[in-house]
Amino acid sequence: MKVSPFITAKTNIQAVMLDVIIALVPLAAVAIYAFGTRATTVLGYSLLSCVITDLLFGYLFLNRRKWLPDGAAVITALLLAFTLSPLTPWYLVVFGGILAILFGKILWGGLGKNIFNPALVGREFMTAFFPAIMSDGVLWNTKLFVESTNAGIRTLTDNPQLRELLSTLIYNPSGALGEYSLLALALGGIYLLLRSRISWHIPVVFLFSLMLIQNILPIEGSANFSLGGLLLGAIFMATDMPTSPTQAKAKIYFGAMLGVVVAVMLSSGINNVYLSYGILLMNAFSAQINSLFMPTAWGHKPDRGFIKWETIAKQTLIILLACFAIISLRKANLIHYLIYLFALYTILKFYYHHQFKTNELF
Repeated sequence: MKVSPFITAKTNIQAVMLDVIIALVPLAAVAIYAFGTRATTVLGYSLLSCVITDLLFGYLFLNRRKWLPDGAAVITALLLAFTLSPLTPWYLVVFGGILAILFGKILWGGLGKNIFNPALVGREFMTAFFPAIMSDGVLWNTKLFVESTNAGIRTLTDNPQLRELLSTLIYNPSGALGEYSLLALALGGIYLLLRSRISWHIPVVFLFSLMLIQNILPIEGSANFSLGGLLLGAIFMATDMPTSPTQAKAKIYFGAMLGVVVAVMLSSGINNVYLSYGILLMNAFSAQINSLFMPTAWGHKPDRGFIKWETIAKQTLIILLACFAIISLRKANLIHYLIYLFALYTILKFYYHHQFKTNELF
C-alpha cells in the first residue's frame, strides 16, 4: 500500500550540477588561456583536493559507502580556484580545498545541508591561517605572468574607447582567475537562467541595489570593486541553492540586502574580501529570510501588514548590526578568531549530532 507524500521531486541533482559545471567551463578556458600552466595548476590542485576530501571524509564521517559523482565537489573546487590568484602556492590551494569540503559541506551533514557557501568557507580559512601570503601584493601582481595578451581584440577596431570596452568585456586578465571575462561570466549566467538552475532575482537585485547606493549616496570607496568579481559572486555564489532563499520575495530581499552590505563594507575600506564577507553574512540569515517571506498556508489568516513590515525592519537591523560587527573585527585584525570559532562550532555541532544519532541506535 502506498502512503503519503505522493509528490516527488523530479529534479536530477547530477543534471543540475552538470549544468553549473558547463556554465563555469568558459571561465576556466579564459583563465587557462591567460595564464597557461599556472592556471591549470591552481585548478588541478583545487579539483584533486576537493574531490578526494569529499570521497574520503564522506566515507569516514557520513558512512557514505557508495560515492556518487554528483559534481558538487567539482563545483566547489572550480569556484574556490576562481577566487584565487594564478600565483597561489599549490599547498595553499590544497589546504583551501580540503577545508572547503570538510567545514563547508561534510561536517554539516553533506550535500544540501550546509548553510554557508563551501568555496567561500575554504577561501576564508586560507585567509585566516595564511594572512601574509593571501594579502601579499606580489600574489596579485600578475601582469608579468600573462601568457596571452588581448592584442588580437585590440586590432578589431581603431577606436581607442571601443578597444578598451571590448578588452574589458571579452578578455581582461587581472585579479582572481574567475574575473577575466565579463562575457564568459554573462554567458554562464544566461545558460543557467535558460536551464532554470538559477533565477534572476538575487543577481539582478543585488547589482541594482549596489549600483543604486553607489550613484545616489556619496559613500566614499563604494566604487572600489571588480565588476568581474561581482558577477562571479552574484551569478554563481549568491544563488547557491542550499545557502540562499527559495521564495521569490525572499530572494529579492536577500539580493537587496547583499547589495547594501557590500556597499557598507566597501565604504569601510574592505576592498578585497567585501563580496566573500557579504555572501557568507547573508548565508547566515538565509533560513530566517526564507521564513520571513513564506506564503501564508491555506486556511490561515495572513499577518497584518504592519506586523510583517516591523519584522522585516528588525531583520534588516540585525543584518546591518552583524555587518558592522564584521567590519569592526576586520579593522581590529580579529576576524581570524571568528573563523576559529566557526571551526570549533562546526566540529562540536557535528560531534553532538553524531553522538545523538549513535544513541538513537541503542
